[in-house]
Amino acid sequence: MRTLINAFALSALLSLAACGGGADPGAMNTEGFKKLDSQDHAGALESFESSLAAIGNDTEHADYKRARMGAIEAQAYIKGEKAAEDFLAYAKAAPGTIQSKDFARIGGILTSAKAFKPAISVVDAGIQKFPETPELDALIKSIEVAAKKAGDTSATDELGSLGYLGGD
Repeated sequence: MRTLINAFALSALLSLAACGGGADPGAMNTEGFKKLDSQDHAGALESFESSLAAIGNDTEHADYKRARMGAIEAQAYIKGEKAAEDFLAYAKAAPGTIQSKDFARIGGILTSAKAFKPAISVVDAGIQKFPETPELDALIKSIEVAAKKAGDTSATDELGSLGYLGGD
């Protein structure tokens, strides 16, 4: 009987070691996106941060970009400035990974979250890195319209100071 219990315990330990203690970054990402879809931004952020913790420093991991971008997306609805900072830091650290569509995605999400100035900083950085990108140019116009509608004069002033207002 004791041998059977020891064998069972050893088997359980080996199973846990083989699957990384049960932490599945892909499943945590899926859960995070489900929470984003249901507007549970804090819960989504928690799921994505758990995924990133399970991945560790392996930025080449298949689930890393989904987790990192998901965390930034969730953060956009919680604290837009932090989301923009995190995205721009990621873009700088992984220049070959981040494309113009990623700048547009995060800029659009920040705009939807009414975080206009962070959206401007992300889209402006995207335009600097990927000039002649119609999607980013159109997003600047969308930010302008949304900021005016919301009465956010600091955002429209920012657009003007960067040279995005005054000409079509």
